[in-house]
Amino acid sequence: MAALAALYVIVVVSPVPGGSAFSGQLSLDGITLAARVLTLGMLILTLLISRPYLAAHSAPPAEYTCLLLFASAGLIGVAASKNWIVLFIFLETVAVSMATLLGSQRKVPAAREASLKYFILSAFASGFLLYGIALMFYATGTFAIGLPLRWGPVEQLALFLVLAGLAFKCALVPFHMWAPDVYQGGPTPVVAFLASASKAIGFLVLARVFLEGGAVTATFVKPALWVVAALSMVVGTVLALAQTNVKRMLAYSGIAHAGYILIAYVAAGPGALGAVLSYIMVYALMTFGAFTVLAVVESAGVPPDVKGLTGLGRRAPGLALALAVFMVSLTGLPPTAGFIAKFVVFQEVLQAGHLWLVLIAVAMSVVSVGFYLRLLVPVFMSGSEGELERLRPAPEGAMVAIFLAVALLVIGILPQTLLAFGSLLAAP
Repeated sequence: MAALAALYVIVVVSPVPGGSAFSGQLSLDGITLAARVLTLGMLILTLLISRPYLAAHSAPPAEYTCLLLFASAGLIGVAASKNWIVLFIFLETVAVSMATLLGSQRKVPAAREASLKYFILSAFASGFLLYGIALMFYATGTFAIGLPLRWGPVEQLALFLVLAGLAFKCALVPFHMWAPDVYQGGPTPVVAFLASASKAIGFLVLARVFLEGGAVTATFVKPALWVVAALSMVVGTVLALAQTNVKRMLAYSGIAHAGYILIAYVAAGPGALGAVLSYIMVYALMTFGAFTVLAVVESAGVPPDVKGLTGLGRRAPGLALALAVFMVSLTGLPPTAGFIAKFVVFQEVLQAGHLWLVLIAVAMSVVSVGFYLRLLVPVFMSGSEGELERLRPAPEGAMVAIFLAVALLVIGILPQTLLAFGSLLAAP
């Protein structure tokens, strides 16, 4: 842990890198730096909130930590890749590591089911990606990512298959089917890492291919992204309204937020990359924070549903206030970072002339109040004596939740910090 903390400090204070490595197969640019900062930060926080889980389930900490390190290295490699084959190798490293971590509770049927579903559907998505890579090589004669192309029929078909493969990693409609069951059945600390770091890196790869690589200029790409973004926002929001299990609700919430992020790719303006990077950072913080609260509650033997959270405000006020900040931020209300992130993205899309897409996004944000803030009603009710009365928050989990809640409030009050960081990472 100390070594990871020292490495994280070095990465954060180091200047923005430039150039490439390994004969141009890895890029050392702002996207790679964003992946390092985000992945290493989420890794440290995941290890912190995993202590009660490892103790409660007698899980081997060495193997668990090793798999998380493999997954983190793979995620950073995926974001840095400038070669399709290198990207695919890193992507499969992440998939195998995450599938193993999701099934680490071998005696729990739901965990085994989550692992199997993630592994099978990940392999299915990898098939799309491989076919796309093969066609791209056939059309261009190279495995390099981001070269200027003449987007003919073969190249566009290859790009469509690549988009389908990467859409799975980001849980975009219609490749979202795995997310609710995996989120519900997997160990909560692992799901927190999957929902924050893994999804964020998926969008960084999309940024490298479609924004930095210029693939968004292909004929069908913008209409396809428009439809996928709209469907993701609508489907994720509507289905989240019907959930009583909070982990499933956060899964559908993540699908909706994937749509919010994707609309910046439709805009594809000069500030699109900065808006994407800003939103990704904020989304990772508020999603990880929400799962951290669930992990602390689960460690007390309470199920992660609305009934299980009843009375949390009286029995663990600090944890309940942190959860309130995360829900308000996910809704996109001030004075939280979620409001700033949405405002930046919506502004970028409006400037590009996509008014209807912004109207859909705003409407879904309003509807999302129905499941985000609804959760806070039982949390701050008095509640009867019950399981939560015995709740003693694990110090690591409580510390992480409060830290992330404060960070979201600081960013919301001082938005220039987030905007400056996003612009710095997006600088060529």
